Amino acid sequence: MLMISASSLENSSRFWHHGRVLSLTHLEDGALSRLPMFPLPGGVLFPGQTMSLYVFEPRYRALMRACLAENHAMAVSFLESESQSGAPVRTICGGGQIIASEELEDGCWNVLLQGTDRLRIVTEVPTDEPFRRVEVQRFMESRGPNDQALAGQLRTLMLQISEVLPDAQSLLHGLAGLAKSPSHLCDLVGAHIVDPAELRQELLETRSVEERLERTIGAMSSALLHLIDLPESGALH
Repeated sequence: MLMISASSLENSSRFWHHGRVLSLTHLEDGALSRLPMFPLPGGVLFPGQTMSLYVFEPRYRALMRACLAENHAMAVSFLESESQSGAPVRTICGGGQIIASEELEDGCWNVLLQGTDRLRIVTEVPTDEPFRRVEVQRFMESRGPNDQALAGQLRTLMLQISEVLPDAQSLLHGLAGLAKSPSHLCDLVGAHIVDPAELRQELLETRSVEERLERTIGAMSSALLHLIDLPESGALH
């Protein structure tokens, strides 16, 4: 079951900036055979999402240098465990393009990554580098005849929630305005509002746009009902 809370809406609103979603692009085919992988605990990168990263570990500093020397592309994968080197990651991951980077005096990096593709990891590629590389394929979504109508329902719910929760107005209006398709709208809501990370990963792994929209609509409807029932606290549990 998907969960959306007032607290997640409010927290996302604090970090929302208009114009952070750029034109949708895709990784080049040539990047898919040896793609640098950045495993993150709870790391979920949706197409069209921008993600800020602070890179401090030496192995991932090396990853950054490799990415910038090649085609600025990487995979962000959901790390199952931090207890071991080469720990398992989820097979479905997000592909991203570095759109801004800054190397700091201490060798760490500030990075802005834009999500481009749903990807499926085919295999891990042997490498002498300190970071991991993977061969990936595009994980193509399936569109349905009801996508536009469902996206309209989702937009209506977003408007209704923004009226009940004024602190989330900027976020919700911004997401609705920037979305370029039903799939993009659902992915933006998943990236910025849905919580916890495991549920965001479930949305990333769902091929059907219609199913993603239906699940997100259900979660948003539940959130709206709770907000109406708890107008004073504005909090969900």
